[in-house]
Amino acid sequence: MRIVCRTEFDIGAAKVARLVQAQSKVIVRRQSAGFTMIEIMLVLALVGLIMGAIVVGLRKHATNGQIMVTRMQVQQLGAMMFQHRLANSGECPSTKQWIEDKTLKSEPKDPWGHLLIVTCPGEHEEGGADILSLGPDGQVGTKDDIESWK
Repeated sequence: MRIVCRTEFDIGAAKVARLVQAQSKVIVRRQSAGFTMIEIMLVLALVGLIMGAIVVGLRKHATNGQIMVTRMQVQQLGAMMFQHRLANSGECPSTKQWIEDKTLKSEPKDPWGHLLIVTCPGEHEEGGADILSLGPDGQVGTKDDIESWK
């Protein structure tokens, strides 16, 4: 008969070995279970950059659309002025007169909220009126002004 005697050291080593195995399984499970905070932050940063690029592109298209609307507005108002002058022996209408007659609802403004500058009779358009929008910057004589005679 053989007697095997275990020491506390042997029992402790066995327990340590089992704990190490259990912890390694837990660590593997934690790594495959989700995303780290850094990964989430990187994804959010990339999404933010993409959204910023989209907004800048859309803003440029919006400004181009506003410029096109203003050009059409200036052309329409110029045509209305020309027709009025033809029908009324060259007399230039005032915007107040047109608002009273309900030809216009209010003072003509561009999409940026600036009043259109109307000069009648026009210096550049014979028989019509010169109409000027100050454009997006609201300054007279700058590159972005929208003029009926150009």
